[in-house]
Amino acid sequence: MEAPALYLGLFVLIFLLIFTWRMHRRRLSLPPGPIPLPFVGNLFQGSFLIYESYLKLCKQYGPVFTVWLGNTPVVVLCGYSVVKDALINYSHRFSDRGPLPITARLAKGYGIIGTNGEHWRHTRRFAITTLRNFGMGKRSMEQRVQEEAEHLIKAIEATRSVLADPDCWKTPYDFNPENFLDQNGLFCTHDAWMPFSAGKRICPGEGLARMEVFLFLTALLQKFTIKPANPSDTYDLWTLRRAFRKKGLSYCLSAYPRT
Repeated sequence: MEAPALYLGLFVLIFLLIFTWRMHRRRLSLPPGPIPLPFVGNLFQGSFLIYESYLKLCKQYGPVFTVWLGNTPVVVLCGYSVVKDALINYSHRFSDRGPLPITARLAKGYGIIGTNGEHWRHTRRFAITTLRNFGMGKRSMEQRVQEEAEHLIKAIEATRSVLADPDCWKTPYDFNPENFLDQNGLFCTHDAWMPFSAGKRICPGEGLARMEVFLFLTALLQKFTIKPANPSDTYDLWTLRRAFRKKGLSYCLSAYPRT
């Protein structure tokens, strides 16, 4: 009984040594990062909240580093400058999307989210043309959105209630509108604000979405003061982000008419 157990232990040891040596050889051609464990990689190292771990790893290894999800290496770009460089300056190399089983199962090869190549280019071109025919970028669409905003204001009057790079943001972990104000208190754009991505993969409906969000918010804020329904609630972005990832965003607000 001792000999088979000894052979088995020796086999496992040799297998682990070979596996570790091959993983080490692969690491030499990748950006630096934490040392992975066999089979599990870096899954049990650091915080379970990946974006919190990435900020810590960015400080230790730089804005481009490698983490291992099991036996699969993943190169992470952390920070506005490297993400912009990859999506815009090197879009021909970083515009393709990796395979996502959930997206592939839901889309079944259609759409522009999980597709690549010539099929993606034709579909995206068709989507942009359709949105423009619908009115994106035209004055008529802006007027229609303003009409919808007026209906929303009337509904509220009837009821009376209702990305984080510290190098780019003043307070990246707090809700702070001053991030979008200049020294004179006027609204200003922020290059690091990329909710629609950038480069070739930028959302084709960005123009329509920006116009709708701007018109709706400005129309509401001109008429109402928006406050948490529960005065003890706070705008904790980490909590809201975790809630959104798990079961969607749910937050109660109250609208008070401006006097």
